[in-house]
Amino acid sequence: SKTYLTKAFFVGYYGDFNNKQVLSISLRGVDSKNYGNDLVSSAAYMLRGKKYNYRFNYSKGFRTPSIKELYYDFQSHPPPILGNPELKSTRNNYYSLSIDRRTGKLSSSFELFHNKVEDMIGTNYSDSDGDGQDDIIMFNNYNQVEISGFNFHYEVYKNKNKIKLIYNYTDPSSSND
Repeated sequence: SKTYLTKAFFVGYYGDFNNKQVLSISLRGVDSKNYGNDLVSSAAYMLRGKKYNYRFNYSKGFRTPSIKELYYDFQSHPPPILGNPELKSTRNNYYSLSIDRRTGKLSSSFELFHNKVEDMIGTNYSDSDGDGQDDIIMFNNYNQVEISGFNFHYEVYKNKNKIKLIYNYTDPSSSND
């Protein structure tokens, strides 16, 4: 048997100043017997303009592997999916800048983001016997991953109809194959 013990505490603040500026700050402490300790923090600032809202977000993350990622054993799935008890915790730094506009019949937004992740947990498909077929899917850590991109959204109401356009672009890079 294995012991998986994690405790956390959370504190947060939300302030709206003169209906023009919004500040949100939060902090979560994670205490994991098996996977280390760290603080998760988040800060968001929004400035409301006459036509547009401007936002800046920053968060520092820490995530321990889940029970599934560590010990999953699904042999009847083709190919089999296995957990990995050697996984490490994930840490990341996320930044985003956005602008949005919302009126009665129109809303639109544009966001730029960048996320730098250390030891990201993901799946790895492997061909263990060299026959060209994936023989196993396993959870693994990826050392250094950077994810950048942007999100665009445009929505308009005409009579009782709604037209919504969404475009997301994500450009990941990693030192892993």
